[in-house]
Amino acid sequence: MCGKLICISGLDGSGKTTQSKLIHNYITQELNLDCALLSPFKPDMADMVVNDKKYTRKFINFIKRYKIADDQFHCAEVLCYAQEMINTLIIPRIQEGKIVVVDRYIESSFLYFYLSGIDYPLFDEIKKQLLYPDLWVFIDVIPEECYRRILQKGQQLARTHESLEALKKQREYYLNNQHEYRYHIIDGNRLENDVFMTIKELVHKHVIS
Repeated sequence: MCGKLICISGLDGSGKTTQSKLIHNYITQELNLDCALLSPFKPDMADMVVNDKKYTRKFINFIKRYKIADDQFHCAEVLCYAQEMINTLIIPRIQEGKIVVVDRYIESSFLYFYLSGIDYPLFDEIKKQLLYPDLWVFIDVIPEECYRRILQKGQQLARTHESLEALKKQREYYLNNQHEYRYHIIDGNRLENDVFMTIKELVHKHVIS
């Protein structure tokens, strides 16, 4: 079987990490297929990569390649990091014939820019080069429910992107850009197992078959 990429996206508190684990376990244990579960677009991974000297050289080449101005370095760093994650963590595993499941994808970087009010011409060029997933799912949960789940877990809302207003803006972004990213929007306001069964059907239709 050729390698495949499955992306599970959603707001914080939507259950994307839980569903990614369920799908990974289903593929490895029930289908007996080689599957890797990755979370490459989280802050701890960013710190590890950005502090790597090899990454520094790649970032410099990235700046030269796209002729990035000094005031656009932060955008470039986010995008370069995302590309590095795809090139070093995701693509090699797909080339090995593995199914790769990630609990968010590069759209999380563009979402960050959207929330920051940044519109940069380089975004469109990066999107054209994007490794498109074989299955991309957006778990749609109303922001109020996501917020309730976050509070229920006892998590402190220190990060501004987890405020209720930020969650509403994030959902707006995902719903407005469904045509561009072409992900499947599924209702995440249901029981955990019902959401899993819906994603499992999509896995069989778009990945296994």
